[in-house]
Amino acid sequence: APAPAPAPAPAPSAPGAAEPVPPPPHVQRFSRTLYRCAWGCWWAQISLTVISGVILSFASAVRANGGAGPVPSIWSSGYAASVVGATLSLASTLWTFSVSRLARRMLLGRVRPSRGAAAVGRALRLSRRLSLAGMGVTLVGAEQIVGTLAAKVLTGTGITPLISGGGGAGEIAFG
Repeated sequence: APAPAPAPAPAPSAPGAAEPVPPPPHVQRFSRTLYRCAWGCWWAQISLTVISGVILSFASAVRANGGAGPVPSIWSSGYAASVVGATLSLASTLWTFSVSRLARRMLLGRVRPSRGAAAVGRALRLSRRLSLAGMGVTLVGAEQIVGTLAAKVLTGTGITPLISGGGGAGEIAFG
């Protein structure tokens, strides 16, 4: 039987290049936890962004009004706010991916723990701001879309909501 081939020798590192030093155990645990959380958040964000994209395309079709009257502007129908919210959601998803890459670099020892802690703090602050801004704008857009759909349903059934001028102040009369 022929002898097995010898294992290849490790490639020499470039002159002057330092090998990454493995981080301490507490940094490794933190990096693994951050990596797992970042990937979990990434999957949640990407699935919700796809769902919001589908709903946004539905809202676009409803906004077209089927030719039964003037098309509401993109600002009053909630379409613009939804597009901005979906864009911010996509940006937050991409930023979450960069946080997972940072955690991986920390785990491999390519980032010093002191710099890694500062970078993680900055990354998580920006991620939080992007996510909150996206959620806020999306909620405003969703509220406008629901209001537009409710108005279409009410006017399609012959019910016209009016603010009553007689009787008590602020009463709503349907006629």
